[in-house]
Amino acid sequence: TPTAVPKCDAKQTDVILVLDACCFTDASFADNFVKLLDFAGNYTEQFDLGPDDVQFGAVVFGNSPLRVFDLKDFSNHTKMTQAIGEAPALRGTLRTNKAFDLVASDMFSVAKGGRENASKIVILMTDSPSADLAD
Repeated sequence: TPTAVPKCDAKQTDVILVLDACCFTDASFADNFVKLLDFAGNYTEQFDLGPDDVQFGAVVFGNSPLRVFDLKDFSNHTKMTQAIGEAPALRGTLRTNKAFDLVASDMFSVAKGGRENASKIVILMTDSPSADLAD
């Protein structure tokens, strides 16, 4: 019988989830993408959400990144998990560098809900190597 995992007691932490949403022709892609989104949603439920606790933002990426939501957008697990579950699959090659560029340039900004004194964490969830080009 599984036991409940205690909630993490992290305070003032800004976390950006960077989710591989690259759609290949592999028939198992849809199942694996749903599993990834479920895992990401379940992961966030281990933390207390809010301006004095943990805030999450999310990006999906394939050839280009797409912001799913910002740090300031959710203090409610149900709505955030729903937003993660509705993240779109993307076409193209897996360009991790472009996702990290978006995170570094914008996702932790104060305008997007980033807090100056909060710890900053980026979590990459992927099952494939990047197709980054040296540019």
